[in-house]
Amino acid sequence: VRTEDDPVVKQYIHNREEENIIVKQPDAIKILDSKFSELVVPILERLREENVSPQLQYNSANLKPFTVLTAWKEYKEKTGDHRLDGHFDTLRGLTNIRQLLKEHGVIVAKTKLSELMQTAKFDL
Repeated sequence: VRTEDDPVVKQYIHNREEENIIVKQPDAIKILDSKFSELVVPILERLREENVSPQLQYNSANLKPFTVLTAWKEYKEKTGDHRLDGHFDTLRGLTNIRQLLKEHGVIVAKTKLSELMQTAKFDL
């Protein structure tokens, strides 16, 4: 395998200049992110009341779907209790959509939120 540092390949590669441009998040994303915070906090508080996992004790703004999933698995293995499955599932879905909002924008997040609303069990 030849890389761009290989002398045979290097003669065909031109100098590259890269520029990093940091784009400020639109205000709409910040507003929607705060709305997701309002949705996530009550579910997190309920799970924290049950002391389900130390992983869920941190700041909700940085909570990732994988963290919720591992906390859920850890809780089920430890207790065998499935009463909070709806809470975990909803929290995982919301954190996933929140992450999509931050990384891909409003349209992708809106699509996922529509899918979640069609499949979610809202028996919290």
